[in-house]
Amino acid sequence: MPVLGIIASSKLKAPTTPVAGYTVWLDASDTGTITSSGGDVSQWSDKSVNGRNFTQSSATAKPKTGTRTLNGKNVIDFDGTNDFLSCPSSTTLFNYLHNPTGATLFIVGIVDDNAASKTILNNEGASSANRGIRYFIKNTEQDFVGVRRGVNGTDAAEIENNITLTGGSGFYITNKFDSNNATAANRLKISLNGAAFVGTNIQTDSATTGNATFNLHMGIGADSLFAPWDGAFGEFLFYSGILSAQDIADNQSYLKNKWGL
Repeated sequence: MPVLGIIASSKLKAPTTPVAGYTVWLDASDTGTITSSGGDVSQWSDKSVNGRNFTQSSATAKPKTGTRTLNGKNVIDFDGTNDFLSCPSSTTLFNYLHNPTGATLFIVGIVDDNAASKTILNNEGASSANRGIRYFIKNTEQDFVGVRRGVNGTDAAEIENNITLTGGSGFYITNKFDSNNATAANRLKISLNGAAFVGTNIQTDSATTGNATFNLHMGIGADSLFAPWDGAFGEFLFYSGILSAQDIADNQSYLKNKWGL
């Protein structure tokens, strides 16, 4: 009987690494992946085999490392004024975020300011002919996720006001981007801190397959349309395609336990 108890306990232990198959893995707790000088971050290196690093060359726009933690682990802090990172020459690399392939995305962070919309990720800009995603937290720290299709300024998928973050507190978000789902209401789904997925898509147009308009930006709109992120990021996991329910649950368990959420 004790042996069975040990086996059962080991099966319940939270994963210590993410599910395989990620196309990007950014992990601020692994400080060896962060290139900085005086705490100013010039590169956050991708831990996947793809080497999709996020960089910043402008001294005034570099976020900080070594100044904040979440559950005792390092996070990268963005000042809410002009800090951001971007993946160079990436307009062709993140098409699964907005085209019919679909994607699953995990984000760990802290939001500090709830007075204005704050950008998480963006590669689509404002023009009606632009293509890509826009992902930000709206006033009162509610979500807005849109998938711009490059036709007349319309979205293939868009959800908003489904989760509410708490200022100054850590969070992990899980997103499912399924922008050509035959059931339009299921094209975007979002989960906060492992809760049930929510979100009803309010657009019905078909997704497109072309390249994103801009490189993928973290913390600011690709054409500076949306306000910069005010807070910190700890981890990003990108997957092409929709993960199984079990894989999503395993990653959520991994992030929850790692970051104390």
